[in-house]
This record gives sequence, structure tokens and C-alpha cells, in this order.
Amino acid sequence: MKDHESALQKAVLAALKGDAAVHALLGGRVFDFAALGAPEDAAFPHLVIGRCESRPVAADGGGVEQKLTLTGVSRFAGSEEAKAVAAAVRACLHEAVLEADGVRTATLAG
Repeated sequence: MKDHESALQKAVLAALKGDAAVHALLGGRVFDFAALGAPEDAAFPHLVIGRCESRPVAADGGGVEQKLTLTGVSRFAGSEEAKAVAAAVRACLHEAVLEADGVRTATLAG
């Protein structure tokens, strides 16, 4: 059986690190919490890929539904930076088709 959670996290991490708009805001500071988390001395802003919840889906031939938590961390005084990061992440992942370790997303919603 494939490890769908790890595959999704790996694919999301690669997509976010490879996106120009996300990189412009975060400078590559996208961390996988399951792997190592954010380093204690991580610069701001940064994004952490966190908890993943999975459940089997019987409809449309089956599959796995996953909910992945992404946390943006900022020290900016106000919400502008956080909103910009959220918008860039949403634009990067909205309806993206991601694949890693033989697992492919069918639908990606944000």
C-alpha cells in the first residue's frame, strides 16, 4: 500500500518550493514539519507543512481524501504579509495536479 500522506506532503513541498511567487515571498523557507519542522532560527516569514489527516473515499472508484495543514509564520506588524503568503500558496496549489512516489492528486482544493 502506498503512503499517500507522505506522497502528498512531498508533492506539495516541491510545488511550493518551485513556485516563483511563493519563493519571492518566502525565499525557499517552506518546511515539512513531519520531516524536521522549521529550524529554531528560521527567518521570517516561513511556511510549515504540518498535520495530515486521511480517510478512504468509496465514491468515484475510491481513493483517499486528505486534509493537510499549512501554517504561515510571520512577524510583520499586521496581516498584509500573511495574506500575501496565503494568496501565493493558494494560487500555486489551486487545481494543481501533483504527483510523488506514484501517487497523483485527482482534485486539489484550497
